[in-house]
Amino acid sequence: MLAGVITLTSVFVLVVVWMTRPQTKIADGFSEVAFQDIRAGETEAEVVQLLGKPLATYSEETPEEWCFENQATAQPERWIDRRLSSPSEAACLYFMSGVVQGVRSAQEGALESLRGKTADEVVRRMGKPKYIVPAGTKVTMRYSEPLEPTDSYEVFMVILDDERLVRGTQHFMYYD
Repeated sequence: MLAGVITLTSVFVLVVVWMTRPQTKIADGFSEVAFQDIRAGETEAEVVQLLGKPLATYSEETPEEWCFENQATAQPERWIDRRLSSPSEAACLYFMSGVVQGVRSAQEGALESLRGKTADEVVRRMGKPKYIVPAGTKVTMRYSEPLEPTDSYEVFMVILDDERLVRGTQHFMYYD
């Protein structure tokens, strides 16, 4: 009797795993091994040679991004000088047309007062940023997509800058 329950439970678990597994369409010629070999600075042509033609390519304008290191208090006047251990520890401001249009931080509320401020006003209040990413065009080459719009799937993307050189890659599971 116990063996039957265990067998039935095992079958149920296998069916659930099978039904919820990622449903991913991969570009022809794509190889995960080759994807892992893509390095920053490679050209778009080199990427296509290694991975084949992507399923989709799209571009978007990106704002200038200023990132600062923060403390747990996330007070704009109190930034510390230490290496970031992860991007989530950074507070970033996004400039369009010379003024802050957006904020990204674990404590966004503390930085909302900077919206609409100019770069000079931000520097006077917070000091110089840890790094600045210039505005430009980001091109994304997608090498995977869901089989159906509602499917979970494995994402493989190559990100290029406006000179069509690799800035980086992204690989993660998207669960719908």
